[in-house]
Amino acid sequence: MLKTKLNNGYTLELIVSIFMGVFFVCVFVPPKLQAGQNWAVIIAVDEYKNDRLNYAVKQGKKLGGVLESSYDFADVMIRVKENASMRNIGRFFRYELRKIIAPDDSLFIYISGHGIYEDKHLYFVPYGGEPNASQGIAFKYFLQLFKKGKYNKHIPAKHVFFVLDFCYSGQAIDELMEFREKIDNNRSISVLSAVVGKKKAVDPSPVTDCFIKELENKRGLMAGHFSMESFKKRIINNKLNTAQKPDFYTIGNGQFSFNPRQVLSDVEDTVPQDAFLTQRQKTVIAFSTALLIGVVAKHEYNISKNLVERNQNLIHRYGITTSESEKSSIRSEYSDNKDKILKHENNYNAAFVLSSIAAGYGIYQLLWNSDNQTPHVLAKQQPQIHLLSNYNINAIGLDIRWSW
Repeated sequence: MLKTKLNNGYTLELIVSIFMGVFFVCVFVPPKLQAGQNWAVIIAVDEYKNDRLNYAVKQGKKLGGVLESSYDFADVMIRVKENASMRNIGRFFRYELRKIIAPDDSLFIYISGHGIYEDKHLYFVPYGGEPNASQGIAFKYFLQLFKKGKYNKHIPAKHVFFVLDFCYSGQAIDELMEFREKIDNNRSISVLSAVVGKKKAVDPSPVTDCFIKELENKRGLMAGHFSMESFKKRIINNKLNTAQKPDFYTIGNGQFSFNPRQVLSDVEDTVPQDAFLTQRQKTVIAFSTALLIGVVAKHEYNISKNLVERNQNLIHRYGITTSESEKSSIRSEYSDNKDKILKHENNYNAAFVLSSIAAGYGIYQLLWNSDNQTPHVLAKQQPQIHLLSNYNINAIGLDIRWSW
């Protein structure tokens, strides 16, 4: 390594080492994916102290199976029987779930069973409970888990989608409206309720049944989305208890997206397997290379400049000396320096051209080739099926409510 010092006092060896370190970090350290993961929680209860439902658990497990087999979820967590008791649900959301959800992740929550409306609050009755507020879990409890700010019990999910299939679940819409100022601007919470307002739900649930069919029929599409209009038509066309009508509301920006699992292989097949560098890595490598070559060019320029100054001093000495032997030595050194100057100038010109090419390639990657991603990144950015929205209106922050 060259030890020549530059004007700023750092050696060329140090600067080259720094840029080589940046190069290897960019190549061998995989970038963090911008797109977060999807997680699903299925809570279904059909056993109560003095009552029993027939289909809540069956439908919950069927929904979980469709999500797990056909869509891209990091995990589908199904909680029934004792796992759906008040104590275990509280522990699960406050401790277990909070530890695995990252700020860019999205969370789907399905809750089915008995519900009650008491003292102007909506409650879900967990496993083994009775239909009264003292043995229920307030829906506002779930909302508080996603309140903005850094709290010990806060779940940092970016997009949350509740599907509530129990009596009086339409009241969750009103409670969600009151919560709109309590979430971060870049997050969203959506609620699909099985009924409107204080209506009662039935068992088996036509809403859950149609929701499952929507997921099944949209499976495998490269593009497409669910819509409330489609949801409405399915219930009417199948003549499934049309007296029970769902409701839907969203607060915040953006929305939860369902990513078909089988699209992953389709996307990977369209990308060369040897494309192992992401656009970000190529950009950083290009600019790092340009800077490194620029340092070399600067080094060559300084050497050439010093040699030119040295020759000027030799010319001055040659004019004032009277010794022939010294003049001969000066002529020899002057000639050698001219050759060195030409060599270093050529090196400088070549390094300048290469640095410009590398910088130009970096600009190209940064501005015009942003889609050049690895197969894994493309798989995470696959076409998404947006639930219950004909148009992505929520992306601009409007509150959208659909009603029959």
